[in-house]
Amino acid sequence: MAVTNVAELNALVERVKKAQREYASFTQEQVDKIFRAAALAAADARIPLAKMAVAESGMGIVEDKVIKNHFASEYIYNAYKDEKTCGVLSEDDTFGTITIAEPIGIICGIVPTTNPTSTAIFKSLISLKTRNAIIFSRTRVQKMPPTKRLISFCRLLSLPVLRKI
Repeated sequence: MAVTNVAELNALVERVKKAQREYASFTQEQVDKIFRAAALAAADARIPLAKMAVAESGMGIVEDKVIKNHFASEYIYNAYKDEKTCGVLSEDDTFGTITIAEPIGIICGIVPTTNPTSTAIFKSLISLKTRNAIIFSRTRVQKMPPTKRLISFCRLLSLPVLRKI
């Protein structure tokens, strides 16, 4: 959704906040399933996304963007798949502390013209793994804003919270 004024931005933020609050209650198992599904879907879409990025920006080489998209999806998944991002992470009886993973809320994702798809994939996966929401900027040359593209992408995955946005 392209935001053209403050009222539209406020409405978008409210919808995203509501979805993120629901997503924040998901278990580690649920988050990990979503994280895996999104990473696999991004990896599967690496070629059409690369073609779209080059067509929209007029910059880069499709094959290079395919590699970046693949790296953004596969490497990030493998690097973080076993990381605990929900609930109690550790307890220190000596100091009487408990470390608990909690989402921040809404993150602003800046998307560069030069690497729109790989950057959006990376930031989306990290946001999903940490139960945060993300609203992406629109690059100067894109025909379709990344937020709309990613919401469509998540709806295709049937992610329950993101279908409500």
